[in-house]
Amino acid sequence: MNEQAVPVEESTLLDPDPQSASHRIPLRWLDIDSQGHVYHAVALSLVDEGRARWFEGCFDAETTDYVIARVEADYHRPISLAMGYVDCTVRLTHVGRKSLRFDETLASPDGEVLLTSRSWVVVWDIATRRTRPMTAAEHGHLEAS
Repeated sequence: MNEQAVPVEESTLLDPDPQSASHRIPLRWLDIDSQGHVYHAVALSLVDEGRARWFEGCFDAETTDYVIARVEADYHRPISLAMGYVDCTVRLTHVGRKSLRFDETLASPDGEVLLTSRSWVVVWDIATRRTRPMTAAEHGHLEAS
């Protein structure tokens, strides 16, 4: 492959929507498949990285463990290493008793939408290995963000 990655610093982008956050995620040569674009499963891991950063920003130091219950994804355009990075936007769209739903987007440096996805996550109790209801404090963090 002759494509060169564009150097980029990881950063958090400000988003005017309080239920939304955008993060710049660098692409790596390792992410590229034999066809010269980001492998489809890696694209979902980029979305997962953005979602994990959303959780870190929302819940601060509080430990809120979660697992993915469902993901839907539409791949609109190939993601190439030459882009250097993608911007991952994660928007909270629904809060349930035990679950959260997110709409996510990966966009190119020029703003072209490359992937859209919807994820359902459930709050997880590591000790019992089962879902659990969100605490009042966790709901409070969601209302404050």
